[in-house]
Amino acid sequence: MRIFFGVLSAVAFLLASRRFYLTENVGYDIGGLFLLLAGIQLFAAAAIFHEQHASRKPKPPVSAESKHGPEE
Repeated sequence: MRIFFGVLSAVAFLLASRRFYLTENVGYDIGGLFLLLAGIQLFAAAAIFHEQHASRKPKPPVSAESKHGPEE
């Protein structure tokens, strides 16, 4: 899911930059601003999904020695 949102974000940034390039003399483009904001939101969603995925990774099992402390 995070890869999908990352790709969509890149496409939205690409389309927004293309629209801004084509309407350079006008100064602004509502469609370009919309694509830019959508790209930012998709990028943030991808970052959140990546963070959740990283926190869900299984942790290594705790060994008996570290569980009870060092035995003498």
